Amino acid sequence: MIERIGNFNIIKDDPEMASRKAIRKAERAANFEFRKQNTISGYIAGVPDTVLSAVALFGLKKPATRMMQKLSSNLTAEENTTVVNSFEKAFKESSLPKMGTEIIRVGKDSKGLDFNPVKTLTDKIKNPKIRNFAEKNFDHLTKVRNGDAAFFSTLENKIILPENKLSLSSFHEMGRALNCNESKVWSTIQCLRWPVKLLAPAVASLALFMNKKEETPDHKLTLRDKAINAFRTAAPYTVAAACLPEIAEEITASIKGHKIAKSVLPKDLTRKVVKSNAINATTYIVSAAALALGTAIGIKVKDKVMAARMEKAENSQTDEAQKQRIRDCKNNKL
Repeated sequence: MIERIGNFNIIKDDPEMASRKAIRKAERAANFEFRKQNTISGYIAGVPDTVLSAVALFGLKKPATRMMQKLSSNLTAEENTTVVNSFEKAFKESSLPKMGTEIIRVGKDSKGLDFNPVKTLTDKIKNPKIRNFAEKNFDHLTKVRNGDAAFFSTLENKIILPENKLSLSSFHEMGRALNCNESKVWSTIQCLRWPVKLLAPAVASLALFMNKKEETPDHKLTLRDKAINAFRTAAPYTVAAACLPEIAEEITASIKGHKIAKSVLPKDLTRKVVKSNAINATTYIVSAAALALGTAIGIKVKDKVMAARMEKAENSQTDEAQKQRIRDCKNNKL
């Protein structure tokens, strides 16, 4: 029956239309159920990925720094003086002073340092626990002041070293300064290392919320399905690859630092410099492996959790047609 309302003809009491509406409603319900289970599975799978990422980003650096500190602190006063003086001599004889590079030694009571953008930001954090966490993990200058780090500032073209600790690490930081000032390639990589490294969590997050597409007798994989499967398969390797520029730059800096140390230090002290640099390089390599492993484990966990939850969702349906609709959602057939 057709009823005229305003400028429109409205079909009323049409069984076929009612059936189509019911089907569309059922399809929307199936899609919602699928998306809900996909989201829950993604969050569950994110737990091992997050844990391993946290270990990679925060857990490895501290013990590695302690090992490097121990190496430097085990030097006798005479050996430490030899390392410091030899480093200063090598620096003055290099091309770095002509390029504007400076050495700054930071102690507990050091004041008047006019560059610390991170400290400026962390000082604005009102919560003391969050502020302390941010300073410990992200404020490199405060870490240097406490003797927990040494670094080369690309923006300031300065080698920042603690006054009385990590003397063996100074040659590595000089290598990083040479990378920045003598090579456009390594200088660009230094500037892009963090933006590129941010690809790792972005790729991992996308992969964990993508569902594996499976070919069935009545469903051939589309180009989109194949692209999703390829992205998921490549995700751990992509995560590791995002860390490679940083690893390559760090190892290159260590090699240059070793060559400099070899030219000015006796063999026994040169070996200790090499050992300190090896510990530093290992943290970057293990971190990349942990990030990639976390992504791979997360994807496997996601698939298992998703399969179990979808089976439960199907079994909760009494209507066989609705069960089939939920199954169809997995391969985008709806």
